[in-house]
Amino acid sequence: MLKLKRGINVEKTTIAFLCLAFLSLVTMSAALDLSGTKASHSEFDSFSPAVKGTATNSSGAVNAPVNPPSASLPNLATAQNEQLRLLGEYRRLSGSPAFGQLMVFTYFPRTVSEAGPMAEDMASLIREFETYRIEPLVIIEPTDDSGENIAFADIAAGDFDPALQTYFAKLKEEGLTGAQLGLWTPLPEPNINEWGPANNVPGDFSAAFNRYGGIFKQSFPDGRLSILLNDLAYDEKADDNAETPLDPYLKGLRPGLVASFGLQGFPDPDAEETANVPALFLDSKLAVHCAATLGINSVWFNTGTYSSARAGNGKIVSLTDAERGSMLAGILREAVAAHTLGFSVFINLFAQDKRESQEATDWSYLRTTESRRALLDFISSAGKAGIPLSLFDSQFQ
Repeated sequence: MLKLKRGINVEKTTIAFLCLAFLSLVTMSAALDLSGTKASHSEFDSFSPAVKGTATNSSGAVNAPVNPPSASLPNLATAQNEQLRLLGEYRRLSGSPAFGQLMVFTYFPRTVSEAGPMAEDMASLIREFETYRIEPLVIIEPTDDSGENIAFADIAAGDFDPALQTYFAKLKEEGLTGAQLGLWTPLPEPNINEWGPANNVPGDFSAAFNRYGGIFKQSFPDGRLSILLNDLAYDEKADDNAETPLDPYLKGLRPGLVASFGLQGFPDPDAEETANVPALFLDSKLAVHCAATLGINSVWFNTGTYSSARAGNGKIVSLTDAERGSMLAGILREAVAAHTLGFSVFINLFAQDKRESQEATDWSYLRTTESRRALLDFISSAGKAGIPLSLFDSQFQ
């Protein structure tokens, strides 16, 4: 049973900050014309093409990625990486250096012999990203090359230590620095049933994350790690006294290991219209609460809107471009709310056309004039609000 717990008991200090920021937030939202509502809820379906075949401020807090200046931008059409070439289409469309960061996916090496070539491929990708002034947002899924799930408990027990040590040592040998690596997010969305029931145990997640992060930091002490939690939690016996359904996944994480907190939320073709608002499926108060719990001031949102999607009954449902535009405006309001409270914030927009996948969902924005217009309005408003944008788009395979 999927339970959504709302009315979260956010810390009093967070509430006070929200109250103090309300007037400025309303003013900013009005100036940016961030009107709109409809949305709902769904996790991004995992896709792992990535590497198969920022600095910090004076306090050490992670700054959100900054889009590069418009002058002398490299010609992305000549890039070897397909995601970089697609980014060129977005930039030509917007006439601006939109999206200074790209999300890429990778997996776990099982053996030392596999780890070396994997690291070489990743190093090549990162160097090309740097050539085009793009920051990597690396998602490390708990799977192997074949797509088989890897148990968090096995990671925590050290079964993957030799392969991971070889992998990161090779990345360092390739001459990369922690700053060049960008932001790395191992074991994403552990609070949903994406990786199998055995991997839906909060304690196993934190232990596995600590193990992975410790090895990562051995080679890259200045490297940045993030966690990414979904806004829903599978919990048939939810404790109503719990502050939020995400708190169990924050406990046990090694202090100082996590630099940024990511919250994931998407519109759901099965949700009722009244529940399909970004304030519910991508609640900035929840993101701020989790970041404050971890003692960090950096948050990011992984989200998107669909033009068509398959509902649970098998029927294809659609959103109008106006509805998608309203959702994007609502998503931006959530980011602005966190930013107004003093948090470093960015949004990753999931924009892949997955109509040919099992989920049969089209998250893309480039196929019609109207959807492109909704995207351009979002890019423009995000720029005015000072909210950097990241992107995931790739040809589905």
